[in-house]
Amino acid sequence: MRAIFAFVIAAAVVATTPASPAPSKDSPASPADKARAAVRENPMVFYLARGEADSCGPGCSEWIAAEGQIIKGTADRMRAFLKRQSGPKRPIYFYSPGGIASDALTMGRLMHDGGFTAGVAETVAQDCEPAECERTKKSGHELRAKFNTFAASCASACVYALVGARVREVAPDAVLGIHAAKTKILSKIPKGIHIPPNFYSDFHKKSNREIARYLVDMGLKPALLEAAEKIPHEDIKVLTRDEIIRYGIDTAASSKAPGYSMKRCWDALPS
Repeated sequence: MRAIFAFVIAAAVVATTPASPAPSKDSPASPADKARAAVRENPMVFYLARGEADSCGPGCSEWIAAEGQIIKGTADRMRAFLKRQSGPKRPIYFYSPGGIASDALTMGRLMHDGGFTAGVAETVAQDCEPAECERTKKSGHELRAKFNTFAASCASACVYALVGARVREVAPDAVLGIHAAKTKILSKIPKGIHIPPNFYSDFHKKSNREIARYLVDMGLKPALLEAAEKIPHEDIKVLTRDEIIRYGIDTAASSKAPGYSMKRCWDALPS
């Protein structure tokens, strides 16, 4: 019986916001806090969102939300979701702590081949009870929502998915976090099966070669991977605006592509 192995990037804490203490009985978690916790803990879902005019940029009021952990099979679900869509192509906005790198690379290639625009934003559902919202998200159907980039994060493997899009938008108030990957065995190992001592290091090197090749295919340099590998898996590095542009992540900022509004991004910053 052959074991299945894969890269797993642990859910990352957003470095720009301190970890929230567990809510006490006197101050229970708000619906927004519960929704954000669900994103960190649950598998990624894809659904349609509709906001106010120009909410996701000039002329953009509809988008695809991609939120949650990237687990094994997420890329297949993304492919199926995109095949069901018709009409004008909506941009895809990620809000994710990361997950399995191999699925993230496949997701990036799907967006690249499909000519998608992608960015980082929190989709805040409106006009529905929490349970109803979750059912709608899992169904992939459309929700009324608010579009928020402030402190919205895409970390670890999510960054690799994001860079696959043809056009990439990262608002100045959004967060991209990187760190080194960790190799983890996903399947149960039968008794008597011995894992060679060098398996983890060899697999890590092989996966890094695949990521480096993927970055080049997406028009980036492997410098992004090199920077990530310098950060211990238990830590997180939040990329600066200069780094985001230098690594070629934000194509919209450098090309001034239509639909990208720096004013919209800065308007979201607190005064």
